[in-house]
Amino acid sequence: MQTPTDMILNHATLALVLSLTSLISASFSL
Repeated sequence: MQTPTDMILNHATLALVLSLTSLISASFSL
């Protein structure tokens, strides 16, 4: 079973990774 905290952490980590990847790809495309 997942606790609400685990779900929040998972979503936060996913958002972080997604924003990081978009940032990196944006800087590389410049």
